[in-house]
Amino acid sequence: RVERSLLEMMRVFAQADAVMGVHGAALSYVVMCRRGTPVLEMGYALSQDALLAEIAARGNSDAAADAEEASPNTGTHGRWNPTFRLLCAALELPYWALPAQWMNKAGTELAVDPLLVSGWLAGP
Repeated sequence: RVERSLLEMMRVFAQADAVMGVHGAALSYVVMCRRGTPVLEMGYALSQDALLAEIAARGNSDAAADAEEASPNTGTHGRWNPTFRLLCAALELPYWALPAQWMNKAGTELAVDPLLVSGWLAGP
C-alpha cells in the first residue's frame, strides 16, 4: 500500500485523464478532477444484459440509475450506494459503474472482467 500526502492525492486526481477505482472514500478525490474527466467505479453486480446496455449507452445516467436501483451490492452494505454517481453528475464528470466480485470474505480481493475494463478504456 502506498501512502501519499493530501497534496499528492489532490495533484494525482487533478492531473488524471481518467479515474478508475473501487467504491470507497478514496474515490472522493474526484472533486479535484478537471471537468469532463471520466470516472469508472467498480463494485456492483448487474445482469449481463443490463451491463451491456449500460456500456453501450456510455454515459446514459438514467439507465445507470435504473440499473443501480434494481441491483444489489455485492459487498456488505446492501443496495448500491449512488454517492459517486451523484457527485460526478454535480461535477460534470462522465460516470460509469462496472460490476466486480469479491474473491474472499474479508473483502480484500476484488475481481473485474478485464474485457469490460478494456471496452471502457477504448470508449464508444
